[in-house]
Amino acid sequence: MQMSVCNGFLVSTVPKSGTHLLMQILEAVPLMNLKKFYYFETSCKQTNLEQLNNFKKELLSLKKYDALLGHHWYSSHCKELLDSLKVKHVYLYRDPRDVIISYINHCIRFNDQPISGILKSCTSIQEAILMVLSGNNNEYPRFIELFNPTYQWIEFKNDSNFYCISYESLVSIDTRYDTIYKLIEFLYDDLPLSISEMTNLGMKGINPDTCPTFHKGEIGQWANFFDEVVKEHFKDAIGNLLIETGYEKDNNW
Repeated sequence: MQMSVCNGFLVSTVPKSGTHLLMQILEAVPLMNLKKFYYFETSCKQTNLEQLNNFKKELLSLKKYDALLGHHWYSSHCKELLDSLKVKHVYLYRDPRDVIISYINHCIRFNDQPISGILKSCTSIQEAILMVLSGNNNEYPRFIELFNPTYQWIEFKNDSNFYCISYESLVSIDTRYDTIYKLIEFLYDDLPLSISEMTNLGMKGINPDTCPTFHKGEIGQWANFFDEVVKEHFKDAIGNLLIETGYEKDNNW
């Protein structure tokens, strides 16, 4: 791992992928200080220089163990900036099929998205899924346009300054400890406690009941709602995203 120019680190999450659970872990271990900043571009192909410069200022202002947290969009310009500053980058993602279910539940529950009213009028969850997938240019973006910029970070999962976490590995009792252990190992240069003590503190910090936007958070909940029509529309709408993120080997699911 290269020596960082940035004193803190970046936490990027796919929306509805367990951001608050990860926050609970980081807030439960010593020294960590979370700050929120949302980096995005109006298009992944169009540079927003003012936004990029503000992002750089935020990164350079970080103190040791400050974490800049947000649903940060990938772009080549953003990646070049992070590489130039040698920023430690934690990335959280989730099965896109579960993400769309969680997103629909959020929109209906909180009524805070342009599509919320339309989703409330849907007569079935299947109708709502198709609505989110197709989007409406005049009112709200397609699912892939809204979420793909945050999924593109997964391409860099093998970079030395990058730690990639799946939502499923945080939720599953079989993998949670090892996932948090490796997270602590990645973030800390000098441990204030033993790594096992730090990991246990992170484990104890997890409390889904106190997450303001947490629904059921189940793994594989999508299977309860995806009929054959939804499956085919989903495959057409998101392309190879399930394969790229490792959730499927091909489109025969």
